[in-house]
Amino acid sequence: MNGEMLDGKYRIERELGKGGMGTVYLATHIGTDRPVAVKVISPEYMKKPEFVERFRREARAAGRLRHPNVVDVTDFGFANTSQGKVAYLVMEYLDGCTLAEILEEEKRLSLSWSLDIIEQICSAVHQAHLQGVIHRDLKPENIWLEPNQRGGYTVKVLDFGIAKLENLVIKAGGPVDKASEDTLNNHKAEQYDASEYVDAELNRTEEKRAVLTKPVAFPSDEDSVNPLEGQTLLISEEKDTAILQAKSAKNTNTQVAGGVTGAVGELTKFGVVLGTPAYMSPEQCKGDKLDARSDVYSLGVIAYRMLSGKVPFEGDFNQVMQAHIDKTPPPLDSNDVPAKVKEVINQALMKDPEKRPQTPLVFASKLRAASEGIGTLLQKALIIYSQHFPKFLLIGSITLLPSILIGISVLFLILFYNLGIINLEVRTLLENLVSLVLSPLSFLSTSILIGLTTWLVAKNLAIPLRPLTLRGLFRLLRPRLKKLLIVNLIVSVLVSLGFVCFVIPGIWLSARFSLVSPVIVIEEIGIKKSFSRSVELVRRAYGTALALVFISYAAPFIVSWILAIATNSIIQTHFSAEPKASGIWAVEKSTDKGQYINVESSAFNLSGKVEIKRENMPQQSIKKSSEQKDIQKLLFQLFFLPFGILFFPFMSISSALFYFKTRLLGGESLQDLLIHFEQENFKTSKWQEKMKVKLASFGK
Repeated sequence: MNGEMLDGKYRIERELGKGGMGTVYLATHIGTDRPVAVKVISPEYMKKPEFVERFRREARAAGRLRHPNVVDVTDFGFANTSQGKVAYLVMEYLDGCTLAEILEEEKRLSLSWSLDIIEQICSAVHQAHLQGVIHRDLKPENIWLEPNQRGGYTVKVLDFGIAKLENLVIKAGGPVDKASEDTLNNHKAEQYDASEYVDAELNRTEEKRAVLTKPVAFPSDEDSVNPLEGQTLLISEEKDTAILQAKSAKNTNTQVAGGVTGAVGELTKFGVVLGTPAYMSPEQCKGDKLDARSDVYSLGVIAYRMLSGKVPFEGDFNQVMQAHIDKTPPPLDSNDVPAKVKEVINQALMKDPEKRPQTPLVFASKLRAASEGIGTLLQKALIIYSQHFPKFLLIGSITLLPSILIGISVLFLILFYNLGIINLEVRTLLENLVSLVLSPLSFLSTSILIGLTTWLVAKNLAIPLRPLTLRGLFRLLRPRLKKLLIVNLIVSVLVSLGFVCFVIPGIWLSARFSLVSPVIVIEEIGIKKSFSRSVELVRRAYGTALALVFISYAAPFIVSWILAIATNSIIQTHFSAEPKASGIWAVEKSTDKGQYINVESSAFNLSGKVEIKRENMPQQSIKKSSEQKDIQKLLFQLFFLPFGILFFPFMSISSALFYFKTRLLGGESLQDLLIHFEQENFKTSKWQEKMKVKLASFGK
């Protein structure tokens, strides 16, 4: 067909690949000069109306899968050619290569690249599931990577045609799985009615663009499909797509990891179980009912191979099928992969579908969350902090105002005491009084800080491009403020008691209840339940919780004390430079009888030096030590206040991000964040409403 005009719209350039049912060509769309891939059904199959109808249904179903990570089907039709009348299917032409080609050379990929690929695959497969389509043949050969001109790659999932065979079992009188049953009840039959032929398995290279499998026998109702009895067939030319046939068919063993060797008699109907043995789920191997979790298993195998360089099970066809059914996958061999990531992959490879992540999006979310340790968490917090620095600076300054007032009061009391304006008893009394009056306000301001920060982080995750004012954040927080204040008070009391009991219990309690506030803000549950919920979430990443607690407590105090001690040392060094006679100290008489203040130890003495022998100063060293402590305390407050204004919002961001991380680790969706913002009566523009309607039509 090279050089022919197809349907007056497509000029056939060259053949890309040929298989049992048709051929894929590179063509040019005449109207736009755009290169496209055209799949043409073989003329011999055009004589059978059922094949043509199946081809038409494939085109319609594939055309409905509108997703950036799904190969785009743009046209379908019939045309007269030199070979006779044919049906054709037009798809976008893709640059790049398959994931299989990359793995053939690289063997294994980095964790970050693997996660990016898996997330895009999961997004596409999840959309297909929403449309009632189960892929059933996910593998690196069906994953296409196209350069996106931004230094990365756009993933395209190929070959959704095989997925439509799911409904074939229903039509043949076989078992009906819940996913298929729901699909048939809620959608038009023609939308998801699967073709009963095996679709093209695209391997888009220049010399071999497509591999098409051949028809195989369909078992009668009384036949059972048992792949372990040797009644199997592997007929794909492209790494191991298998179709299981009836007992009566003959076959020979086929090496999964090697070339294709198989022989069967004349086959006239189609198999009910198909896929690639190395990537098939246990239920798929057994011929059981399938749902979306079968694809999750295949995604787990793909992730396993990308990170380890090999599939979990190798051997001949029967060995691999048996291993998927009853053998535990060997541990993923890679020191660069965190243990929690390996754990999530192992969950996807569970034999029981109930124990796997229930959707592809959950699997991708758990993988991403498991890959992020405390370093990644703090890095993300720093990015959000820098992006919204003016807001966080304002929030930190306003909400920490009571703490600032307490600090300033302590500064002045220390200064007045050292200047002799007040005595020690008055100073202590005033310090306690200020703390008593301002502490409740401090609890309130801390609650507001945590609440506003949590909402800002939630907004950044859910709707990063939509502006949100502080007034809007306060409006979101207001109905939750009372509960937030109560839980913060309870946590403060418990943690304080814990620190009194040899510190460690305080750290332990701080970690266990570190997510109580975000839970109250986002989930709107009761106070008692919020504590148990915090414990549940923290258990998913206890080490990260302890690290955050340590940083939040230690960092401000350590930094402030270091700066205070260093500054005090400089001051002391300056005054120590004053000349004095050997054995004689320069001191200043205080107003109190018998009290002396060493000029060298105080920055507040200016004159009035007298010479007194060292042995005649019994209380001078005590006074000197007390004043040094006061100076250090004063300097500590001076450094702690501005540092706190900058640091505490940052740690609040980290705490909020940790909350969302633990939710993802548990396979929980973050979609409710969007619901929160939409339910709070925020005004939306007309274009935003149109976008919502459009996304809803795609099942998003």
